[in-house]
Amino acid sequence: MQHPEAVSNLKRRMAQELERDRPPAYFTGFPALPAARYTSQTFFEIEQQHLWSKVWLYAAHSSQLPEIGSFLKLDIPWADIFLVRGQDGDVRAFYNVCSHRGAPVVTEACGTRLGFRCIYHNWTYDTQGRLIAVAHERDFAAGFDKSQLGLVEVRCETWEGLIFVNQSDASPSLREWLGMIDDEFQQFEMTRLRPAAIRSYELVCNWKLTMDAFLEVYHIKGIHPKAVGPALNEAGAVMGLLPNGHTRMT
Repeated sequence: MQHPEAVSNLKRRMAQELERDRPPAYFTGFPALPAARYTSQTFFEIEQQHLWSKVWLYAAHSSQLPEIGSFLKLDIPWADIFLVRGQDGDVRAFYNVCSHRGAPVVTEACGTRLGFRCIYHNWTYDTQGRLIAVAHERDFAAGFDKSQLGLVEVRCETWEGLIFVNQSDASPSLREWLGMIDDEFQQFEMTRLRPAAIRSYELVCNWKLTMDAFLEVYHIKGIHPKAVGPALNEAGAVMGLLPNGHTRMT
């Protein structure tokens, strides 16, 4: 739902941005960002350990898993994970690792299956990650328990039709992490939206170089003079730092 006081506040701040001819009095500047933040392998590994493995990552739209058995292999270089819609209709995420010798159980990018068979020793799992068949089970010692050897599940939650995954059990729930975004986005009726097209591009750069372009509008007139340039006035942009590391640019 819309909050009139929030909208009024944003409009007031946009007007202030358009009117000023120098930095605000409280702005004292920031030190230059070290180039190593974009080039250091060590710093990137720290980000993987303390950032990407502990936050909710967008994985897919629910329409990409339309029926029971629909699966989708995620493109996360450091974590082989796939999504699948189970027999109960819920979407789950699992590490793409067989419990026996660690071979993958999913090799295609996407598809529909009612079972996932390891390519190495033919151990088979159902759509809810349970181990349901073992080749030559008679050869395993007494006490062998298939119920304890299912695929390792990854936290997976859906918000407004968008599916997210999180490798950390210590992180808050998806809605807690989204915070005020959950409330503000209700006005857009997200559940009625469907992807019109999905395209992927591989960029040979540090991830922050790509993200930087979407965190500012300073570049609009230079890069997009005939596209969005005529419709946007970058001088009136208002930046908001929200809880849990989120940002809003109006």
